[in-house]
Amino acid sequence: MWIKDRRIDTMRYWLQRSYEDCQPYLSPVRLDISITTDCNTRCAYCWQQEKSGSLLTFKIVAELLDTTCSLNVPKLNLTGGEPTIWPDFEELLAHAKGAGINSILLCTNGYRLRDLEFAERIVNLGVTAINVSVDTLDADKFEMLRGYKFSEFQKVISNCVFLKKRYPKLCITLASVMSKPVTPEDLFAVKKLSQANNFGYFIQTFDRTGYYKI
Repeated sequence: MWIKDRRIDTMRYWLQRSYEDCQPYLSPVRLDISITTDCNTRCAYCWQQEKSGSLLTFKIVAELLDTTCSLNVPKLNLTGGEPTIWPDFEELLAHAKGAGINSILLCTNGYRLRDLEFAERIVNLGVTAINVSVDTLDADKFEMLRGYKFSEFQKVISNCVFLKKRYPKLCITLASVMSKPVTPEDLFAVKKLSQANNFGYFIQTFDRTGYYKI
């Protein structure tokens, strides 16, 4: 018990220090948590190649959220690996919402969003924004880069369109990564899809990763 209390006190101290130092310059705090390195797809250029299970437990993450919220309720960004396959993912969403967090961004490959019941459930549990990874609408390129069938991704997009219509305040963004196989035409096609469905869109690049080798 003493060790746990000391850990919480230390965490609270450094969070308070960082908040006080940065408060004049920053908008509300965003807490980014990579809750697992495990994944349910095999993207050709992913830097999380070990695909190991998470060492984080629900208890550890909940403790972090509670401590942070006691200082300043943050925006929350859940990443991975693939966060939706973390065993306690839905329990964590419920805990975050109960702690007063009203802005939760989910960064996902989208694979589990094929299940509309699951997709609606996580929105109702508190997810307010979803970033879905897609580099191209060319089926062959998509399957080579993202590691699952393009027909399955089409289900993801269909469900995202439904979610946006049913929950207008939900922010859905398509996110592309530039690599050698991805042409400007590919990127424009994804952007056009985004605009047609009132989604956001952004492009990112990475140096010193597997991206440049593909």
